[in-house]
Amino acid sequence: MKLSVIVPIYNVENYIEECLDSLLKQNLSEKEYEIICIDDGSTDRSGRIAEEYGKKYEHIKVIRQKNGGPSKARNQGLKAARGEYICFVDSDDYLESGVLDALYAIAVKYDLDKLMYGCWQFEDGKKRNCGEHGKRKIKEEDVCFFQDARKMDASKLVPHWKVVWNYLIKSSIVKQYDLQFVEGVLFEDEEFNFWLNHCAGFSGYIHQKLYHYRIRKTSILHTYKDDDAFFKYIQGRYKLALHHRKVLEDYLTGNLPEFRIPLERKELERRIYTETKGILSQLISKADIRIFRRTFALLKKRKLYPYPMGFYRQNKGNIIRQILVASITFLYPKEWYLWVCIWIAHLLKSINVYDKQ
Repeated sequence: MKLSVIVPIYNVENYIEECLDSLLKQNLSEKEYEIICIDDGSTDRSGRIAEEYGKKYEHIKVIRQKNGGPSKARNQGLKAARGEYICFVDSDDYLESGVLDALYAIAVKYDLDKLMYGCWQFEDGKKRNCGEHGKRKIKEEDVCFFQDARKMDASKLVPHWKVVWNYLIKSSIVKQYDLQFVEGVLFEDEEFNFWLNHCAGFSGYIHQKLYHYRIRKTSILHTYKDDDAFFKYIQGRYKLALHHRKVLEDYLTGNLPEFRIPLERKELERRIYTETKGILSQLISKADIRIFRRTFALLKKRKLYPYPMGFYRQNKGNIIRQILVASITFLYPKEWYLWVCIWIAHLLKSINVYDKQ
């Protein structure tokens, strides 16, 4: 089988048909590719709609599971995938018609581990600005090739998206290095891509917009800071920070699996620093004293705070950078300074709420 398209589904009854219809218009026979829909415990008609498609088309497979988040749904899709290449499509988005066959042909011809492509963005309910929609012709001369995925990610020619729905990946890479999504976290794309980029060799980027990304006000991207979702978001980031530290501990004891591009201690330490710093920044931005106190205590207890000093050691030799880092660490990581920041943010938030009333 040539391709497996993985579609995680959760409460998208207004969009799932458009998504699946686009995947059925790909100039591939039913035996050449499969569409794997994972209904992640939807409470609307999304799952039933997908099952109706599955009854009508043999190459559409529907897997039902209790709600576990997009990471768990994608992992289920990876387990079920049988295609030589894999791609992800979010169920509220859709793919340009008649492009998968051409993308697959290029990936196979050049034996690519990863083939990226561009996207259109449009706001839900508004007219799409999609250029020559439905008239895309994939041209090999539009493909830029790179020695490996990390070099492609670092190239100025390639948009630095941290998503998983804008490329094809060779399934053997996923299996060889046991690549999975960390479950129970939001914005899991960046973590998956970090490891994929250490595993994928010869890669390509085609400078054509083939994916249609829908901007929804009710999506996770726009609602994770809401009161009823924020704590779950912070819990996910805390879990990810613990995951980063476990990876570093495994690295230091020599238990980390081998990847095509070897890992370095400083980049693993940087990931712990970045995640912990991000948690504290979001907590201060939210200005919720209760959540800040609870999370900050956990960071200290699990020794994620203060930040791992290995991050600062990498700046050795650059005097100016050392001075800047020393100045920042004198303030930002200090506990008293963080408490000053959160109380000021809380006060400003209270004033704004009072003014609005």
